[in-house]
Amino acid sequence: DVAIRLVGRASTWLVGRSIGEVFMHWHSPASAWLTRLLQAAEPIAPRVLDLELERPDGSRGALEGILYGIRAGRSETNEAVAGMKIRPSVRVEVRSEQLSAQRELIEMVAGGSDLRAILQRVAAFAERSMPGETFCLLTPVGPDSCMQEGLAPTLPADIGRLQAGHRLGEDWSPATVAGGSGESLVALDLEHLAAWHAFRESIGRHGLIACWVQPVAVGRPAAVRAALEFLLPIRRPPSRSERALLEELGALVRIAIELHDLGVSLRERSVAQQAAEADAERRRRSFEALVDTALDAVVGIDSYGFVTLWNRMAEQIFGWRSDEVLGKPLSHFIIPAELIDAHEAGTQRWRETGFGRVLGKRLEIPAVDRNGRRFPVELAINEIPGSQGMFSAFLRDISERKRIEETLRDSESRMKMIVEARSD
Repeated sequence: DVAIRLVGRASTWLVGRSIGEVFMHWHSPASAWLTRLLQAAEPIAPRVLDLELERPDGSRGALEGILYGIRAGRSETNEAVAGMKIRPSVRVEVRSEQLSAQRELIEMVAGGSDLRAILQRVAAFAERSMPGETFCLLTPVGPDSCMQEGLAPTLPADIGRLQAGHRLGEDWSPATVAGGSGESLVALDLEHLAAWHAFRESIGRHGLIACWVQPVAVGRPAAVRAALEFLLPIRRPPSRSERALLEELGALVRIAIELHDLGVSLRERSVAQQAAEADAERRRRSFEALVDTALDAVVGIDSYGFVTLWNRMAEQIFGWRSDEVLGKPLSHFIIPAELIDAHEAGTQRWRETGFGRVLGKRLEIPAVDRNGRRFPVELAINEIPGSQGMFSAFLRDISERKRIEETLRDSESRMKMIVEARSD
């Protein structure tokens, strides 16, 4: 039943179909894995696939498939048997949690928490976000390019101390190599470099044999300030969605460090700099507001309805690039035709009275994208403090949520009818 719900197809349609008829982009990695299983004497390690599908209603879904061996090919029957579990994509599952994590970081910075405490919280979130067979190790890097004691939410303390004192660029571990180059690194075979022997032996005592590394660079000019690692007990590369998630988690580490640095800088300001500090505080609050809603479309407009800000998520949701909309009326792009008059009347009312009916409220309204597709969005719009007529709007596409709510209502209605019809 769960598989039917995720795929959006009836069991009568699914039975007898090939995987390629159900999912897109599955063939190449799955075929290689199945070939290995057919040639193996016993079941091999599972393989994670990034899957896409198109449902009968035209909507597209992102799923992950986990191929696992049931019987290897080199058996009495000379036949390999495999199973596949499917689940929502890792990115989809954790995306809604990232906003809460960003908000928590801001609260910790505002409360004066030190950097290690902040990064410890980030490491715990990163480990929850990745699949269960991965273990997170987040290692800060000092200004001398030496790695400090790492933060590992569920690993023994000795693993956190392994790389302390080693410099970026050394051939001592995957993290020192990746930190020196500034590029992510996937180390499936730690015997690749003899210099990794001590690191390999130390983590091997805990059953860990592979490593994914994402260095985190901060500032201008950029300097690596941390290494985000995931240690694994199996040799497998990250899937496409896991690679993307690894980059997003690295960005979250960077935000944590930048916010901490900003907080330290603000606390170190002298009394003589209070005027400049007040301006920095306003900019900090604006920055926090953007970080707090980084997963939403963020749109800035002036009192005449002209676009002043258009972030990347707005480009993805509505299909318009920022250079196409900046300095132009918002009503030309995302507002349905029947709502344009009300929008323009609202901006005029604010210019004349300073009053706005929608300010400070969370609304559900229709919107349109570049292709004319009409869909529901959740809207929150507020005046930016001290900006003299500048507004920030946060919009979220809730069409998927609406679809799920409608499906749940239909299911509850059907269940109620079944219960009421029973004679027991």
